[in-house]
Amino acid sequence: MQSQQKVRFKKRSVDLDELKQRQESKRRRRRVFYISLFTALCIIFTAVCFIVFFKIKTVEVEGVSRYSAEEIISAFGVEQGKNLYAFDKDEKEAALMSELPYINSVTIERVLPSTVIIHVEEKEPCMYVELSGEQYLLTDDMHILEYTADPIKLYGLLKLDMEPETVSRCIVGEKLFFTDRRTGDVISEAYREIERAELVNRVTYIDANNRFGIYIGLDNSYEAYMGDINEFDTKLAFLKGITDKLSTLDGGRDKGRIDVSEINKGIFTPVN
Repeated sequence: MQSQQKVRFKKRSVDLDELKQRQESKRRRRRVFYISLFTALCIIFTAVCFIVFFKIKTVEVEGVSRYSAEEIISAFGVEQGKNLYAFDKDEKEAALMSELPYINSVTIERVLPSTVIIHVEEKEPCMYVELSGEQYLLTDDMHILEYTADPIKLYGLLKLDMEPETVSRCIVGEKLFFTDRRTGDVISEAYREIERAELVNRVTYIDANNRFGIYIGLDNSYEAYMGDINEFDTKLAFLKGITDKLSTLDGGRDKGRIDVSEINKGIFTPVN
């Protein structure tokens, strides 16, 4: 009798445990269902907001001078009424820089609920190169901004004096490529050193047809042989000192060739 009571009690305990487990399992499934339902509703609501509400009403352009806002917006190519998130920012930024060569950098900003702001920074030409009678405006990193036949656009720019056979590729909107691949880097470095030495307004040309034998023109009076790009800053300082000294002699009317390829000596050869 006692053993039968124990068996019944044990069975009831087991039944209660199973019931509790089933109830807990139901509660977990219910929680998962409601969480999933809530998540799905949030996704649907967000999608509806993007489709219905976040439509482009305004496109603004900041930081331009050479291009008009209308040109930038036209090149941007996303019409009003389109969804604010219907375009790839990186692709549009790359396309703007490719189509409009004077753009140095561009950032597209989405401003909820309906505005796109295009932030633009422009490049400025600092030199030009003449190839087969055609002039191309360049930046200091050899980016080709435009072809021009207008001499006014060349005013104040340093001339890059290169023979056509030294250039392998010249396309507006791209970099100027040379048969010697290091030449572009050498020219860029030379220009930046000239800029740091505050000689931009005095240097009239750079001749880097041979990157191991660079020439620059100074003050429309001197042809300076610089040698290679090594210690270019020191050579420029040496050259500046020599020309400043020459300007005090004979009323500064001397013209000639200055060799500063070796930094421990400078040679001036006058030209009549």
